[in-house]
Amino acid sequence: MALPKNIPLFGFEIFKEMEMELENVKNIFSYSNNNDSYNAVVDLCIEKIKEFSEKKRADIEDKIWD
Repeated sequence: MALPKNIPLFGFEIFKEMEMELENVKNIFSYSNNNDSYNAVVDLCIEKIKEFSEKKRADIEDKIWD
């Protein structure tokens, strides 16, 4: 039985906060030609945080429901 995605797990809020903060730093160099590259790096960081969060959530689900 999988843990529903809408149930918050203590400590996982930090991942969402990190994603939101990273979104805030996008386009910080809007005057620069390197802005697209910078935003791509930020997007990669956000994706990695999401992957890490999902992996940790799956690990916890396995421990809770075993």
